[in-house]
Amino acid sequence: MLAAIDIGSNSVKYLFANSERGALVPVEVDSWVTRLGKALERGGGQFDEKSLASTETAFHEIAARLKQRKRQLKHIEIVATAAARNAKNPEALEKMVERILGQKLRIISGLEEAEFSMRGAAQAAKQHFPNSLFVFMDVGGASTEVGFLKPKLKAHSFQGGALKCHEGLGLDKIPVSDEQWNDAKIEILNYFPNSYFEKLLSQYDPKKYKAIAVGGTLLQAVDLCEAIFKTSEGSLVSKEALDELANQVRSKSIRDRRAMTGMDIDRADILPAGIIVLTSCLTRLAQEEVFVTPWGLRHGLLAQHL
Repeated sequence: MLAAIDIGSNSVKYLFANSERGALVPVEVDSWVTRLGKALERGGGQFDEKSLASTETAFHEIAARLKQRKRQLKHIEIVATAAARNAKNPEALEKMVERILGQKLRIISGLEEAEFSMRGAAQAAKQHFPNSLFVFMDVGGASTEVGFLKPKLKAHSFQGGALKCHEGLGLDKIPVSDEQWNDAKIEILNYFPNSYFEKLLSQYDPKKYKAIAVGGTLLQAVDLCEAIFKTSEGSLVSKEALDELANQVRSKSIRDRRAMTGMDIDRADILPAGIIVLTSCLTRLAQEEVFVTPWGLRHGLLAQHL
């Protein structure tokens, strides 16, 4: 059996899985919202102490679970993404991982993050779209990766994720007014420069591709909006439905957001930012629908060991 821990900018994600006939079979999946990338730029590049404390709590819970499965465990992958890449004190996280989880932390590059995420998402998507080409989006807390696996690996890591855009676009002033929202729709393009998309999409035909997206905030979004279809591997939703949800949520107070049926209170604040990141990318990709799946980076990390 295999385990993967993904230490992201907004959450820590855990996966314990088995291999059956060369396929990955999740046994236990969990996540903890820790906000490791919170106020990273405002804090001079230093991890926020409160976020580090939340991360440490998550590590202790994971360590307890790994101890219970110690005899079954053959391999473990522990990686960190954009927050650790951007922080000036990544050693604070590295030492914590080694002390609590007993293993060295690997801080992966944006391209590695994109590739592992795409390979994980592809395992879920191909069950529903077996003969399709896919364009992938991984909306994290501090970065968003966009890319392809076929006809060859091609990806770019953009320095804008749900948490970063929540803070940078003024969407942390809740409720978000019409003026703030319209300004955010314009300003978000600064996080996703057209010049990079042009390079990425130089040989891209949107009619041949289906859009696939991963990210905890996006999973929250599809739980709250009407989907074209929903399965255990993911949900197909329209860009129009996502836009409607974002407008509904952003105009509410934080209290009213958290009171919404099915809302994770830890994601209520950044949900509109996560949606606007995704829909902005979908517009650039000329896609009107997206398959959002919980299969992502963790699954891609373990797939290489099958």
